[in-house]
Amino acid sequence: LLYAYLGSSMQYENKIIELLDVIPEDFRDGLFMACYRLNTLAICRKLMNKFTEWIKNDHDFGNGTGEEAYLDAFIALWQHTQTPELCDDFIKWRQKWQSL
Repeated sequence: LLYAYLGSSMQYENKIIELLDVIPEDFRDGLFMACYRLNTLAICRKLMNKFTEWIKNDHDFGNGTGEEAYLDAFIALWQHTQTPELCDDFIKWRQKWQSL
């Protein structure tokens, strides 16, 4: 949960984006908290790319890790804080994946 501190300041935005590429699955909780707190356009885009990558590479994505719950929380947040142009295609893709 130490990574959650990174959400305390915009100065950590780039570090958060970098860490999304390297932090292993079981250690992302604090990083997700930081992403949720900052909720910048760049972090939103990076998360959409990473969630897409993680889901495509792991047919069992989210089971036992809680990452699916984080994804749902991010989608709910983005629907109120980001533009539809940014989020709609990702949300539709998520709904399609979820129904499989």
